[in-house]
Amino acid sequence: DTVQQDGVVVSAVNLAHGGHEKIFSIEFQGSGVGGNIETLVVVPEHLLVLGSSADAFVLSDGESYAARNGVESVTSLVGNELSGQFRLRLRGHTTGRIPFNSSVDEM
Repeated sequence: DTVQQDGVVVSAVNLAHGGHEKIFSIEFQGSGVGGNIETLVVVPEHLLVLGSSADAFVLSDGESYAARNGVESVTSLVGNELSGQFRLRLRGHTTGRIPFNSSVDEM
């Protein structure tokens, strides 16, 4: 899969009560994303994070992380999953509501 140009926004998360952690938010956005993106994965053999207690991990779909300052937490956004219904119209005939994830048999 590909993501449109400018479809990924990476920003630093600032902790209001301070701390030495570096937390980054990665957000996939735009019409070219095409719905819910598969969860990012940290591959252990490619993990090149160094320092005392350094780590890398992924939060998704509303998961929270307690910051090391013991005061704050960071919560991920819930994904923008595809959902809904649609109707088909042809020559004056309209179907009932069809779920977006209908099987071939349901169509």
